[in-house]
Amino acid sequence: MENKICPNTRMNNKCKDDDCCIDTYRIYDSCRYQECMSNLRIFLCGDGQEILDASSNVRVKSIKVVWTQITTDEVPFNRGYYEVNIRYS
Repeated sequence: MENKICPNTRMNNKCKDDDCCIDTYRIYDSCRYQECMSNLRIFLCGDGQEILDASSNVRVKSIKVVWTQITTDEVPFNRGYYEVNIRYS
């Protein structure tokens, strides 16, 4: 197997066998739609619980992703194309 060079790494390290380089200029996405998230664990800051208890409706201004699980699958009818699924919480 030939060694792959990852051009965007600082020290130009060689990729491991289970790693892959992604040409980000050729990503075609279908994730531009908004998703409704429900049943997620949240961590409130400061006096957030008191504000939440006194509220009837909540609108989120910003979030921080704590954990992600990224999986890739080959697209069976397009050689060289992959489906990337990112589950986050």
